[in-house]
Amino acid sequence: MGISLKATAYNNADWNMQLQVNDADTGALMDFTGASIEVAVKDANNCQLLTGTVDNGKITLPSTGIIEWLFP
Repeated sequence: MGISLKATAYNNADWNMQLQVNDADTGALMDFTGASIEVAVKDANNCQLLTGTVDNGKITLPSTGIIEWLFP
């Protein structure tokens, strides 16, 4: 499953974002235990600027249904 978010950054501030993900049918929080999650940030020319994963520590799963990332 892919999700596309469009955002613009104007400075070198940290980017911290938290998403709550619910099942569309039941409304239950999704369980991401064991899931492979990656966030890739690309510029207007499709050049990858940032990559975050659970393995590299940029993405955390603080509780069921919650995905959080931090790019300092």
